[in-house]
Amino acid sequence: MCLLALLILASAGAIAAPMVSDSSAADSLVQPLPFHGAVSALGRLDVYRTFTRDAIAGLPYRTLEDVLDWRTASYTLSTGAIGDWNVPLLFGERPRDHAVRADGMPMTGAVVGIVPPAMMSPEFLEHVDLLVGSDAAILAGASSGTAYWFQQPWYNTRTPYTRVWYCQSAYDFLATDGVLSQNVARNVNATLGFRRMVTPGRYPNQWLDIWNTRALLRWNVSPVLNLSLVHRFANWGLGANGGVDPTISDDPTNERTAQVFYSKLDERLFRHDVELLATYQLSPHRVASAGIALQLEQWNLYRTPALAIGADSSTHVLWRNDAVNAFVRWEEQLDSQLVAIAGVEAGGIAAESSDYSAAPTPRDRFQGAGFGYLRWDASPVVIRGGVRLLLARGALLPIAGAAVRFGDSAFALTFDGSRTVRVPSLVEGLLPPERAWLLMVRLETAFDSAVRVAVTGYWRRYDNPIVAEPIARGDTILATSAAVASPMHRSGLTVETLWRIGRLQLRPQLVFSFTGARELPFLYATLSLGYEHRIGRNRIGGELFLRARTQVFADRFIPQSWSYLPTEIPLPAAADGGTVMLWAQLGNATVKLAMGNVLSAYYATLSTFPQLDRHITLSVGWSFFD
Repeated sequence: MCLLALLILASAGAIAAPMVSDSSAADSLVQPLPFHGAVSALGRLDVYRTFTRDAIAGLPYRTLEDVLDWRTASYTLSTGAIGDWNVPLLFGERPRDHAVRADGMPMTGAVVGIVPPAMMSPEFLEHVDLLVGSDAAILAGASSGTAYWFQQPWYNTRTPYTRVWYCQSAYDFLATDGVLSQNVARNVNATLGFRRMVTPGRYPNQWLDIWNTRALLRWNVSPVLNLSLVHRFANWGLGANGGVDPTISDDPTNERTAQVFYSKLDERLFRHDVELLATYQLSPHRVASAGIALQLEQWNLYRTPALAIGADSSTHVLWRNDAVNAFVRWEEQLDSQLVAIAGVEAGGIAAESSDYSAAPTPRDRFQGAGFGYLRWDASPVVIRGGVRLLLARGALLPIAGAAVRFGDSAFALTFDGSRTVRVPSLVEGLLPPERAWLLMVRLETAFDSAVRVAVTGYWRRYDNPIVAEPIARGDTILATSAAVASPMHRSGLTVETLWRIGRLQLRPQLVFSFTGARELPFLYATLSLGYEHRIGRNRIGGELFLRARTQVFADRFIPQSWSYLPTEIPLPAAADGGTVMLWAQLGNATVKLAMGNVLSAYYATLSTFPQLDRHITLSVGWSFFD
């Protein structure tokens, strides 16, 4: 009903708007609204990091996690397999603290509660914005963590725009991605895309078989009204071997003799996301948007009877989750200093499981939220914050946060505090919500345009933290159950720097984890040294990327329930062996050649999951009629 009301209101404004003539082509579009699907229409947010489609195309990525590794201070909990459950952690959060949204719609399914970056195609976005602290909590509903906001791409081309991306990497990893876009009628653009990734994996039962399709129909009704219909489909299958068993493997780095925990455990996800989005610019300082989306999720787990719990001997476990989500947002610049954003969200979830041992999941569960956000810019002081009221499981759960920033582009100091709530995922059961405090202090300074430094300290407290406990038969972990633990604290410090010396760019980063986070090392350091030379529209360059960490009690990932168990055996201090990348952009074609783990060092961020040894990655991206 809210979406229908907005469309009626917007159509009235579109009829009154003057027609835009275009003599160049009958099928050219009215200039698209660049903020259609963006986190902010007026661009008055303090976004931690933004990646554009063009910037991502110049990085040596296979999946989105590579982009986050190279350009943020995130520490990725990685299984060592490309396209697997590899989850980046920024400022010490936990894997289920993230919020992932596409055009404002929540992408985190109710079953698992985690969206790995590999699920999102880097080729199908205009921007991806990273929000942290109070902004992430209020605007995106993140729980004491980071919010990833993906904005759909937009094209305006009379001739068929085509982009092809191809990648070949270690252990017969092959990936392709294709985009075809063309204006099909006056002010209407149609975009189709696909992605395919496949590899047998390095270790037994570490295979990957993914293919995605997406379709986007965008109608720019007028210069002030844009509509779009998006369909994303994912068929995501992988071998869930649980890692290398060190007790029976003489050499965990030898993929031919290493023994894995689960030789016959596979999972496959079928998922549809259908989204209708409308954006209406009522005036230069007032924008309304609304959307409605249908999410169909089916998780399949294929196992041997020996991995069944209790008397259940089924070899196929099925989780289903069907959800409908809708939102209405209003953003307005009230005066030269004050910007307000408000919105209402609602959703219904129907879920079930074929495994009697799975946690009970109520059907037709309703969840709603309303939020208000203000940003007052009285330079050199900026104050922002707001409240989100979450209605879930029949209770009203308040979320609040505020931040104050002193300074300008040369020197700025920000204090940010938020109080958040996380509702457990379905695999965690009917536990009480998890609550968290997050306090952040961030200092940013710039010396001309050559040197930039950002130092961020954080402290967080979890009340009713939800932790995983093993369900075992002998030495075999069958799955995990969730339980509420005593309150826990985490604190840390992140130092990010950027040095520009002529055509060289140096990016040293230090990430300290002081207390609480056992799965994070005390010190994680990265160093990136890049070079770029331009010749007209052509560019050539290279980059050296190094990672190292101190000793860590790395978690063990349990794929049956997508959970992490603490371990008592530490991983010694290690470096990743370094990555060297060469690239060239010739017109609309980009070629990238990278050698990863040059020294072939043993490196891991999760217990029992070694990272890839020395390997080469070749990728090519080519756009036609750009």
